[in-house]
Amino acid sequence: MKNYKHASTYDDSNYKAWNAYAVLNYNAVGYPKQRVQDLSHNNQQRQNLDASNDTYRMLTATMILCTIPAVKGLFKSIVLSKTKRCLQNTLRLLTLWFEYGQYQEVYEAIVEGNQTVPILQKY
Repeated sequence: MKNYKHASTYDDSNYKAWNAYAVLNYNAVGYPKQRVQDLSHNNQQRQNLDASNDTYRMLTATMILCTIPAVKGLFKSIVLSKTKRCLQNTLRLLTLWFEYGQYQEVYEAIVEGNQTVPILQKY
């Protein structure tokens, strides 16, 4: 993950580096998300769901920490995309927005990223 981060910062206009970094972080969100879902499911079966559980909080924090660079990378990748083939990254971004937008840090990254995307372009 560090190598992708270095590649994206080394050449800030490199679409492929930003796209790889974004997709890697997007996929990394899946592991803690699955663990949180498993933990919630197991606790519900035991009738003992406790959101203050240290493991639950740690996994949620990890999800957020993975989501923020994914959001930033996806926005940067969309902006750098020279073609109209950014649909998949847009869908990834919307997925993260809907699933994690309620977390303040993620929401702030989304608001910041929204300001970087040109909405209307004259052709």
